[in-house]
Amino acid sequence: MTKKKPVKVYGKAKHALDINRGGRGTKAGRSAATVRRVKMYNNRPKRDRKGKVLKHELQSKELPSTRIQPDERYFGNSRVIDQKQLQIFREALHNRISCSYNVISKDTKLPVSLLNDHQKGWEHNGMTASKMVFHAGQRKDSDCGSIQQNRKRRSRGAKRRRPVGKSR
Repeated sequence: MTKKKPVKVYGKAKHALDINRGGRGTKAGRSAATVRRVKMYNNRPKRDRKGKVLKHELQSKELPSTRIQPDERYFGNSRVIDQKQLQIFREALHNRISCSYNVISKDTKLPVSLLNDHQKGWEHNGMTASKMVFHAGQRKDSDCGSIQQNRKRRSRGAKRRRPVGKSR
C-alpha cells in the first residue's frame, strides 16, 4: 500500500455545491436553496441486481390509505328515478305545459333531456332527416340541405366557390 499524501486546503472550499464559495456578488455564488435543488437532481433510485427499482430516493415510506370513506357529499348531485315514476312525471309535466296559464319555476332542476320525446322532433329537423342524394360532378355525395343552401346563395348573387387546387 502506498502512503496517501495529505491534502493541503487553503482558505474556503471551492466546489460548486458549497454555499460559502466565493463572494455573494460574484458570478460563482449559489444560494442554499439552489444547492439543495442541485443535490436533489443527483439523487437516483435504489435498484436490485436485476435493475428493478426498489424505492425512489424521495419516495415516502408510509403508504397512504387507499380506501375513501363514504360521504353523502359525494352523491349529493346524483338523482335516481324509476321508469314508472319518470312516465308519471312526464304526463304531469305535459299537462302543466299544455295550459298556457301555468309557469314552471326552477326548470334547471328538471331533466329536460329525459322528458322530451326525441322521436317526434326528429322528422321535422331538416339537417338530421335530410337524405343522401347521388349527383354526378365534383361534389358527388351531399345531403339535400346543403344543396338547397348553395342554390339560395347563388340566387342572391354570391360568387361560386372553386375547389381548392383546381385552376381554370
